Amino acid sequence: MTGPERSDPDDVPRWWWAGLAVLLVAAVASAGSLGNGFAMDDVPIIQTNGLVHDAAHWWHRFAESYWPRERGGGLFRPLTMLAYTGLWAVGQGAPAPFHWANVALYALLCLAVLRLARVLLPEGGAVAAALLFAAHPVHVEAVANAVGLAEMLASLPMLLAAAWYIERRRRGALAPRDVAILAALYAVACLAKEHGAMLPLLLLVAEAILLPAEPGKWRRLVPLGVAFTVVAAGYLVARQLALAGVNGEFPHVVWATSSVTTRHLTMLGVSLEWLRLLFWPATLSAEYSPPAIRVITGWSWTLVPAVALVYGVKSVAVFGWRRWPLPAFACAWLVITLFPVSNTLVVAGLILAERTLLVPSVAAVLLVGWTLEALVRQVPAADRRRARALAGTIALLLVALGTWRSSERGPVWKDNGTLFAQTVRDLPDAYRAHYHLGAWYLDHDQLPAAERELRAAIALYKLDYEPRAFLAEAYRKHDLCPPALALYREALAIVPRAGLPRAGYVACLIGMAQYDSARAIARRGIGQGPAPRLRRACAAPAPRTDYRQTMYSFPLTTGIG
Repeated sequence: MTGPERSDPDDVPRWWWAGLAVLLVAAVASAGSLGNGFAMDDVPIIQTNGLVHDAAHWWHRFAESYWPRERGGGLFRPLTMLAYTGLWAVGQGAPAPFHWANVALYALLCLAVLRLARVLLPEGGAVAAALLFAAHPVHVEAVANAVGLAEMLASLPMLLAAAWYIERRRRGALAPRDVAILAALYAVACLAKEHGAMLPLLLLVAEAILLPAEPGKWRRLVPLGVAFTVVAAGYLVARQLALAGVNGEFPHVVWATSSVTTRHLTMLGVSLEWLRLLFWPATLSAEYSPPAIRVITGWSWTLVPAVALVYGVKSVAVFGWRRWPLPAFACAWLVITLFPVSNTLVVAGLILAERTLLVPSVAAVLLVGWTLEALVRQVPAADRRRARALAGTIALLLVALGTWRSSERGPVWKDNGTLFAQTVRDLPDAYRAHYHLGAWYLDHDQLPAAERELRAAIALYKLDYEPRAFLAEAYRKHDLCPPALALYREALAIVPRAGLPRAGYVACLIGMAQYDSARAIARRGIGQGPAPRLRRACAAPAPRTDYRQTMYSFPLTTGIG
């Protein structure tokens, strides 16, 4: 079921009203984030990142990594970095411009979803899909966190390109102007965030599933294919020059200590959480980690529902396109847009994050809109008006619930203290929720509370050395070396090459006058870890650790292996 090729002129006023309704819902759902400060990744990427603060050399953003070099220097998002630089200059370092920009971009994104839905669905289903997207609670992280701008800055051109492509191809071959516009949108999406690279695949499945077969249809797409190839090549060259490689960020610590089979089986289980977040996001969290997210090391019959879900979605996309073109396209959209964070071929620095579901959720709301329209069409013509009213009531109820949930969730991202405390309440079995909160307590000199949270993180997950290293450093700073030594030993048993715990271990041994042991531990580490840090630790007293700066320090996890 697809929408009309173009709307009648008499329909335009109705679409204006629909657009205003979508803007209103988006504004109400996201306005709660306008009072937020900087939280989570905002701190290292924006607040303390001197590169972002340098407006005088803005063009340097196209030769720099997204993450600061001291955080590993991963990812390449120059347009997003340029936007951060401009917003920092406008607000002179205040967070308000970032949050206003996110809310404005989100409103535009919701209108783009309405545009795409209007191309694909009848009026009622299209409006329902756009309203549900605007109200969707899973979008809160992308809107309420300042760095979520990257998600929307990449998603907006992808949606505009999809709608433009389908409309123009229904009218015939693409004109040179269309090719230029689509190539420009592709370039913007890629330079804003990595998942923009998926746009050609989305257009390819749109061509295969939604557009009729005709002689020479694929030959007509050669100019667009050439243009996309040029853009992709330029993007890869720029990424190579900026990062000295085309790889992504450092892998999540769980993946760094897991086999390929474990990673794939774990992500298979995560697919059920994706389903819940896309269709019933009543419970939200800023952190998803073990044991709340189960690390699956071998086949289990509990994976059967996940297997049925994953292969069911793929089957609809591959085999259902003749009978159900819209559901098939939506399923293909899900597969393609989730691929960059699926940890299959490319290993990501996360297991699951709600912000990464912004673009996949487009498929979810399209499916809901299509389902409502399909149910109405099954009703006899005489009762169709009442059935449509009932479907509209159901959609409005869902929109109201989603808007309420989104509006109350936005202020959770106000600052790290608020966010980390709420995350522990949201998902108490996620070890990194306790780890983040413990590190925040350490930075605010609340050692008893920090000890409680870090001990909880250690108990929940045994294979991450950082909570042990952080707590040991706190003990050492307070001249409590005996309990620190045990934690240092445990941390080094997990990651022998980790520099921070070895340096602290040596410093504690020296402080306790155990010089022979300190010399042996230092020599063992100098051959496999950061020797300068070890030498400084042997010569200097325990420094005050800025945990706010170190808790996102990716190099701490790169010593694994």
